Amino acid sequence: MPDPTSREAPNPSPETTSAPWFSPVDPSRPMADPRTATPRPGVPPFPELELIHRDDDVAIVNKPSGLLSVPGKGCEDDPAKADCVATRIAVSIEDARGPLTAHRIDMDTSGILAIGLNKQAHRHLSIQFQDRHAKKTYIALLDAREPGTFDRLPVGREGLINLPIRADLNDRPRQIHDPIQGRTARSQYTVLSHETLPDGTPCIRVEFKPITGRSHQLRVHSAFSHIKDGPHGGGGLGAPIIGDHLYGERLPGWRLMLHAHTLEISLREGEPAQRFEAKIPF
Repeated sequence: MPDPTSREAPNPSPETTSAPWFSPVDPSRPMADPRTATPRPGVPPFPELELIHRDDDVAIVNKPSGLLSVPGKGCEDDPAKADCVATRIAVSIEDARGPLTAHRIDMDTSGILAIGLNKQAHRHLSIQFQDRHAKKTYIALLDAREPGTFDRLPVGREGLINLPIRADLNDRPRQIHDPIQGRTARSQYTVLSHETLPDGTPCIRVEFKPITGRSHQLRVHSAFSHIKDGPHGGGGLGAPIIGDHLYGERLPGWRLMLHAHTLEISLREGEPAQRFEAKIPF
């Protein structure tokens, strides 16, 4: 295995106890030792990951809720910010070369993530996300405790949410709807069922198909107050995702009930798209 103390090393070594760590996404950036991160519920021990698919060029991962996609801000000092899918891939798969992650999902979101194990594969995957050729579906449970939510979002209802969003400069990392300065954000949705959590909380199962990929897009589109549908799509669903501490409420024992369920993507140039699925955990 390569010397993990070298910034040119493709993989840090999980066996080394004192060698410095560097970000697999940016080898010039030092990191804290991810193995010393405090254990988190639902996150397997470092460097374990559930692989849905792996070949010489691409790995498809089922990311658990609570694990970052890439090293986070402050990873130099915080082991939890250094522990992420990219770091675990760099350690677990010999010959994996950064920048690895072709797209990202929020730390609290679980589900499918595509990893390019070399620069050519990473570029091929990234272009598909950039050009919106990669097709994704998400499953969410929305908080239906507000009276009338079931009536307003009946089973079978479907539509297009068209709400521009931008960062809330006064309360990062929150995003807000801004029809003037916001970036285009569009999501298709279908109401699948009305359900009840084990603790008695009423909820609504929704399938989302994001057309754009803005930060927190589905979380904002779920929580933002409902606006009457128009010719170019409607407003948000007015029901935050269960467990969303930024746009709703997270009660004890709740996780963010948002899961990246399926991904259709071509793994190599000239090959047709393949469909991958990450089992829904709720």
